[in-house]
Amino acid sequence: MSNTILIIGGDKRQDTLYGLLKKKDYNCFRENKTSDNILSEVSKHKILILPVPFTADGEYIYSNNPDFTLSVSDLLSALSDKNTVIAGGMSSNIRNQMKAKKVKHYDMTDSDYFTEYNAFLTSQGALKLLFDNTLSLVTGKKVLITGFGRVAEALAYNLKGIGTDVFILARNPRQLMKAQCLGCKTVNMAAKSSVICLFDYIFNTVPSPVFPEADVFRMRDDTVYFELASKPFGADKADFLKHGKKYIYGGGLPGRFVSDSAAEIMAEFIINTVKENFYE
Repeated sequence: MSNTILIIGGDKRQDTLYGLLKKKDYNCFRENKTSDNILSEVSKHKILILPVPFTADGEYIYSNNPDFTLSVSDLLSALSDKNTVIAGGMSSNIRNQMKAKKVKHYDMTDSDYFTEYNAFLTSQGALKLLFDNTLSLVTGKKVLITGFGRVAEALAYNLKGIGTDVFILARNPRQLMKAQCLGCKTVNMAAKSSVICLFDYIFNTVPSPVFPEADVFRMRDDTVYFELASKPFGADKADFLKHGKKYIYGGGLPGRFVSDSAAEIMAEFIINTVKENFYE
């Protein structure tokens, strides 16, 4: 097995990444069109680049190609101690299984530099999603953001920059205080249901149920809800369909709208990791 690189699954980020690595003279290969022979390919390559996120549903390797269906369990079974995996958003369970098989693995989301940059790219994608789904001037509109992690903070910064009235909904007192210090208004969870009808746009960044059906019912008919979190999501899409409310799925925004910039930061992480561990 040589130090060749196999890029598996993913979206436009991985397509661009492949081109960037080839320009740097890395001997790499791309696989996102068929999974027929992918498991046999795993044993031929030392370095495997998996997507960010590693999996979107917990069952299959993330890919924007519906014809590419590679299960997480099948991939893990095919790995050996001769493989090195570089990916993003690997769960503790996945990491533990790799560790048990003595598979070296590096997660991009362990890097603060990567996650901060990726959060800002996600916020840029969220703005594109907003503008694509409204016919109104957004300046002066009331926007609710749930949570105040990296993505929410970057999104709040950008939304304030275009003149929206930004409110932050969070349970953590420290996050609420930080949001206030950055010039955002805040909403306590206990008051959520009583004020939810005030907002023109709602962005959820919390991967946990925040809005039950009763809250969806209370939203105005012209309110647009953007789901930016991963499963189990902040609300059930079926509730929006049931009550005729507007629901926009915003998963994988860096890959959808700013794939070139996302691929560049991935390439930087991968090149540094490869140099440090294989070409010292």
